[in-house]
Amino acid sequence: MEIYGLTDDRIQQLKIRKTITGMTLCELCAVYLSDYYERQKITSYVALKALIKNHIFKHISSRILVTDINYSIVHKFREDIQNDDIKNKNNIIAYFKSIFKFANEYYHYRSLAVFRLNNFRREMGNKNYKPYDIYTYKEFKKFTRKVIDPFELSLYYCLYYFGLRIGEIRGLQWQDIDNDILYIRRAATPSADEQRTIMIDVKSASSFRYFRIPPFILKEFNLLKMFSNSKTFVFGNTEANPNYPMSESSIRRKLQERAKKQKMRYLHPHAWRHSCASFLVNELHCDIYQVKEWLGHSDIVITSKIYIQLFPERKDEITNQINQLNLRK
Repeated sequence: MEIYGLTDDRIQQLKIRKTITGMTLCELCAVYLSDYYERQKITSYVALKALIKNHIFKHISSRILVTDINYSIVHKFREDIQNDDIKNKNNIIAYFKSIFKFANEYYHYRSLAVFRLNNFRREMGNKNYKPYDIYTYKEFKKFTRKVIDPFELSLYYCLYYFGLRIGEIRGLQWQDIDNDILYIRRAATPSADEQRTIMIDVKSASSFRYFRIPPFILKEFNLLKMFSNSKTFVFGNTEANPNYPMSESSIRRKLQERAKKQKMRYLHPHAWRHSCASFLVNELHCDIYQVKEWLGHSDIVITSKIYIQLFPERKDEITNQINQLNLRK
């Protein structure tokens, strides 16, 4: 398995070395990813490999010697990340530090410049601060207005009402729909060499979940199945290859085209999952445990860390309820 052009034999040679002297950042990252691949899900490996390539190598040359990465380079790297128009900037910082933590454990090399790198503070006190972009329920209704294609409607419903991950949508099969129950069992993801798509079990035991399908969504599923050329996947790829899962790029293109048609901003597929959480809290008044179960998080800490900012909006409601209860006496 090649990583950033380095063969598996070359990576094994680098692992045997006892020192990091003469090793480039690219080589260190390849060894780190090789170790990461053995411990984590393939989906996490592919995502991290892309993150390093697109956000770390973008600002720090992959050919630079690890021992040459000093305070000025690290400071410039943090400034560049801060100026980039991207989300989850702290994730990039965290993985960059994780790579050097690995270097410390594996090669006994400690970079004080990297270990003193600080995260970006979230301006939670700013009322205009948005931790992520979402569609409100009103915006979602506008997005789906006049859509009559059951394929498109089913896709949008799975994204917004069920909050499915993009891999879960791609891996959804007709056998996962049993009468009015939708089972989430597997996901479609790129292989380690990113040359093909493979089917894997969902991320964790909690991600294996089921939903009772509302009648209006079940109606669209039934219409889609009636006219679909795919006998396997709910969202087949194309007319030419219907029994192959729809590609990620095709899903993004569908969302982009629809957003443009409705003169709305485009949201990345994962932002629809955030939109689902907002819908559950603000429209259905679900508590944080219900959000965790619906989205299939493995731990409620994950849910609270991501979505806790959705809940303060209801503080005034609680205050009013306390006041009303006191007036009854």
